[in-house]
Amino acid sequence: MSKPLSLPVLALVALALLLPACADEPKHKVVILGIDGMDHAMTVAMLEAGELPNLAALAKEGGFSALGTSIPPESPVAWSNFITGRNPGGHGIFDFLHGSWLTEKQANGEATYTFMPIDSLAGVTEDSWVLPVMGYRLPLSPGQPINKRKGTAFWELLEDHDVPATIFKIPGNFPPTPTDQQTISGMGTPDVQGGYGTYYVYTDDEFAVSDRVQSGQVITVSIYDNVVRDYLYGPDNTLVAVESGQHAPRTTVPLRVDLDPTLPLARIMVGEASDNRQVVLKEGEWSDFLEADFDIIPHVTGVTGQVRFYLQQVRPVFKLFVDPINVSPRKPAFDISTPPEWAAELAERNGPFLTKGMPENTKALEEGVLSDDEMREHSLLIYEQRKKILFDLLGRHDSGLLFHYFSSIDLNSHMFWRCMDEQHPGHDPNTSEASRDFIRYLYRDIDQVVGRVRAELGEDDTLIVMSDHGFAPYYRSFNLNTWLLDNGYIHLKPEADRESDPGGLTLVDWSKTRAYNIGFACIYLNVRGQRDNPMGVVEPGDVDELVDEICMRLMKEKDPKTGEPIFLTMYKTRDVYSGEALATAPEIVVGFRRKFRNSNESALGKFLPDVIQDNLNAWSGCHLMAAEEVPGVVFSNRRIELEDPKLYDLTPTILFEYGIEIPPDMVGRPLWGAAPGS
Repeated sequence: MSKPLSLPVLALVALALLLPACADEPKHKVVILGIDGMDHAMTVAMLEAGELPNLAALAKEGGFSALGTSIPPESPVAWSNFITGRNPGGHGIFDFLHGSWLTEKQANGEATYTFMPIDSLAGVTEDSWVLPVMGYRLPLSPGQPINKRKGTAFWELLEDHDVPATIFKIPGNFPPTPTDQQTISGMGTPDVQGGYGTYYVYTDDEFAVSDRVQSGQVITVSIYDNVVRDYLYGPDNTLVAVESGQHAPRTTVPLRVDLDPTLPLARIMVGEASDNRQVVLKEGEWSDFLEADFDIIPHVTGVTGQVRFYLQQVRPVFKLFVDPINVSPRKPAFDISTPPEWAAELAERNGPFLTKGMPENTKALEEGVLSDDEMREHSLLIYEQRKKILFDLLGRHDSGLLFHYFSSIDLNSHMFWRCMDEQHPGHDPNTSEASRDFIRYLYRDIDQVVGRVRAELGEDDTLIVMSDHGFAPYYRSFNLNTWLLDNGYIHLKPEADRESDPGGLTLVDWSKTRAYNIGFACIYLNVRGQRDNPMGVVEPGDVDELVDEICMRLMKEKDPKTGEPIFLTMYKTRDVYSGEALATAPEIVVGFRRKFRNSNESALGKFLPDVIQDNLNAWSGCHLMAAEEVPGVVFSNRRIELEDPKLYDLTPTILFEYGIEIPPDMVGRPLWGAAPGS
């Protein structure tokens, strides 16, 4: 007779029998498609017209709602709301731009102060220890990029609870938050030169190129025997020792273009030509990416970039457009992903992809270098690559969270709104039908993407489609700083000539100035002792009264052209913000009505002669209005129970899906169910 099994042995047998069953159980997946700029009103209209059948089916299965955006509704602010579940008072991102005081000591020992706009999202630490060797400055403690956003990213919280996450290109994540999760940085990621996108036009006739070029560079070349020889320009070589006040030399890579003697064709070669560093293009054709190695020390590659060419014209004028040179995901010069090697793995599977934070080349269209149709073709290349990466990631996603970001509706709504809006001051009736329909085309195609994603998910998986804000027409520009100057809140130095030198905040007499504008929506008071301000004149006890006065006067402003009110509301941040960063917040966030927006010049701290002007720029659609004017959207295959959901409600929703307790610093609530521990 056999001996009975002991209890420990029975437990092991039972566990062994259970393991295969556990392994076969479906793992809960959450997929979030972040569609930047998808507008609620346009979505509703297209749903009602039957143009978005897959989103309609998703809404019927679960739910659809307008999604309240951030205050102000700007991408860095909105996505920071989503990433942290906080409002700007908690995460400290108030606008695209913040202000900073710089101090300089004069020879007599006195200090002078300069105020300037700075990027709100990212900064760089300075080199702190440099070793001079043979004419080079070798940094032993190099400067590092820093992410200025406060708060904990939701994928960090998932990681703390062993929930895997993949985050593709979410804005505001540069440098990427340290984590073992798979992430690729988004908005804020610079190009190879450390900026947000410098394009080039190589031509043998500089007068054949738009005279409005500011964000790019026109390079005049000579053609000998149908050959063009020049250089691609990379980052400054800051390792080279230079005298004080001199600029570090640029790194370069040889560029050669062989023109066909009769046909509209050209062969483009970058550096040492090889299969991935040369391409033959016909006139009107975009290239794939070519790599370019920029040597920092001779024969030692410091930065590998990737570049895309567009052969605009061969004859009678040669014009070669060169997109901003991106950091190569195969060999990134700085961290653009976590783990660091994940960017290269993604590129190996899907081919090279744009790493720069804002991928579409909007400035080239604004400045008359690219046409609407050329920009549209370029944008479609980016969009199709994003779709390819999405379905690669989705095919590998078996548990946890996948977030995938699309920029195309946002950036093309900015640029192509005037094409579809016949009332826009910049509308051209000769615009091609494809460009007039381009925004709606992208909505229809995103709908097809949603259908494909739904088909690949299981019945227990969660799908959320969301946008950070909506969109509106942008007809008229208002200059907040000019208004503040004309109404006595800003005073200029006696020697300042406002008419001949629009200058900006360098012209301001801070000893008499009480309020100023930096960024697209923010008014700051010049408060004594706050925000490290060495020049404050407003007493803290007078802040509330001054805020109320400015808000009341702005709300009375009307457009002299139409008589329409310009502002919908004024947000007093003392009432709408909360959290640890509140002390550095602006005192007022302005809420424009549809069709109005702050001017670019004012956002940079400058003055224009007139307070309000027509917007004739290609940048013709916008969302820098009152939050109530531009809500985003949220769809889900689960019923949305929360009334009037906000962007920051999605963050606790993600945690709720995995049974994670909502941190007390989050201001939102789950879209469905009740928060764990509540």
